[in-house]
Parts: sequence; C-alpha cells; structure tokens
Amino acid sequence: MERKFKFCVGEFYHIYNRGVDKRKIFLKKKDYERFIYSLYEFNRETRVLNFKRRVEGFGGEIEIDRGRASFKSFKSSLKIEVSERLVDIACFCLMPNHFHLLLSQKKEEGITKFLLKISTGYAMYFNKKYNRTGALFEGRFKAIHIDKESYFLQLSRYIHLNPLEIIVPQWKEESIKNHKKARKFLVNYKWSSFPYYLRESETNSKEDLLSCIINSEIIRAYFKNSKEYEKFVYSWVGLGDKEKIEQLLLE
Repeated sequence: MERKFKFCVGEFYHIYNRGVDKRKIFLKKKDYERFIYSLYEFNRETRVLNFKRRVEGFGGEIEIDRGRASFKSFKSSLKIEVSERLVDIACFCLMPNHFHLLLSQKKEEGITKFLLKISTGYAMYFNKKYNRTGALFEGRFKAIHIDKESYFLQLSRYIHLNPLEIIVPQWKEESIKNHKKARKFLVNYKWSSFPYYLRESETNSKEDLLSCIINSEIIRAYFKNSKEYEKFVYSWVGLGDKEKIEQLLLE
C-alpha cells in the first residue's frame, strides 16, 4: 500500500514502528544501545563496512548519563559529516516494543533509505542474538507529515513524554497525580533524547555520541534555554487531555 504523500527534502515527519504482534523489540540494555548507535551509524549514503565488527568492538559499552553518551571501552571514529547525513534527527524515544523519531529529510529518499537500514540492521542483530527468524517489526514504518510549526513542537513534547507509559500506562487519558515521580522518571530515562535537551549547551565533541545523532538546534531555536523547554514539556503532564493527544498518535 503506497503512502498518500512523498517524503520531501527539508520537511519534517513523525516516524513510528513497533514489534510484530506488539512484541518487545528491546529486551536488554545492550539492545537499546545498539539501536541508538545505529541512529548514528546508518545515517549516511555510503554502506556501513564491517558493522558487525564495530558493534562488537564497543560491545554495547555506551555510558549514557544526563543526556550524554560516550564509549567506555571503545573509541569510535565518529566521522560522519553533517553534509553526508540522510536525515536530521530532532528527537527520539525508544520504548520496550516501539520507537518514535522526529526527523527531517536532507537528501532525496533519505528517510526511506535510513529506515530501511535501521530496520533491517536491527532485525538481523535481534534475530541472531535471540535465535529467532521472521519479521521483527509490524510491517512498514508509519509516518505523518508535519506541516504546522505548532504541531512540530507538540509532537516533540509527546515523544519525550512517551516513557510515562511505563510507570503510568493511562497517562494520556488520566491525570498524573505524582508529578515529582513522573519528572524524575523522565529525566533519568536513558533511551530518549529528552535528557539531552536538559543540557544547558550543545557540545560538538566527537566522543559524545548523542551530539552526533541529534540536531537539537531545530527545537532549541524556539526556546530561550533548556529550562524553558523542560517547562514546556512538563506543562502537559497531568492534563489527561486524550482528545488533544490523539491527534499526535500513529499507534
């Protein structure tokens, strides 16, 4: 079934996919780390040479803390230039059985190429590791074209709040009573770009993996500082506004 729109260079899209039959696609810490590293490694036109060696080389030893990701035992050569990227990733969130990406296409067919590499590469890794066969994801990834500035910001907020499903499954429908607990959980959730946005400033260190994955200036441009964006995200916690949130859903 063909999409009703064509991916266009410079336009933003909400990308989503989940495990077949809603199965978990991340079972262990290293699975999340592998996928996050793939967001960097597959964001290029050229083929990834000997990716298996690279992955085994760092052995999943990525230290993610307070919005920074660095290699503990393997100094990767983070050399993908901005001009080589297929997409710009504004934010992401990995959940046990699905993932969300908010991204912009930089090259023709960039989104399609990027998601094909990500989905195929991760499925091969997962099936080999857990001794399984067959499709891992629920068909072709879903996508929504973001054609309004306000929708773009609302979507970044929704993606960064998504981990609340783990501690408050009905957060979209019901008011969250313990705001302090919810905020603490979001700040410490490693598999989302939200902690990265809480940093006061950007770093361009080639040993900081997240700064090589995320183009946070796309969202930061709308806010004076990280505290203002944090307040913007938290302002939705506890509203229980299902109708408003449903406009952002791809599930």
